[in-house]
Amino acid sequence: MLRLRFVVLLAACVVAAMASHKCSRYCQTPTNALVCCDPPPPPRCPDPAPCYDFFDGNFPYCYHDDQCPPGQKCCTDGCSQRKICVPV
Repeated sequence: MLRLRFVVLLAACVVAAMASHKCSRYCQTPTNALVCCDPPPPPRCPDPAPCYDFFDGNFPYCYHDDQCPPGQKCCTDGCSQRKICVPV
C-alpha cells in the first residue's frame, strides 16, 4: 500500500512539473525520456534599452521585426526613442 502511494505521488509530481512548464508538444528521446519540442521563444529587446550611435548609419529605422535583416529585432533606442534594427 505504501508503494502504491509513492507511485501515485511520483506521478502527480511529474504531471505537475510538466503542467508548470506549459509545453504544448512533447517528443520521446532514444532513451524513452519525454522532452519539450516547442520552439524557443523569440528573442527580446534589451532592457533597459541601450543608446546606439546613429552617426555610423549601421542601424536602419523600422516599425516591426519584418523590416529588419535576419538575426536582428526592431527595438527602441535608449537615446532617441526611435525604433531601430539591433542584433539579438
